[in-house]
Amino acid sequence: MDFRKILVMIGFTFEISKTKILTINRNYGNQYST
Repeated sequence: MDFRKILVMIGFTFEISKTKILTINRNYGNQYST
């Protein structure tokens, strides 16, 4: 197992989940603001 590959995969999934959370928060904010 290549540790660098594992770290890249972890970082990639973390970035995706972070952007998902940001978009979800933005959608909720738009719902409540209108």
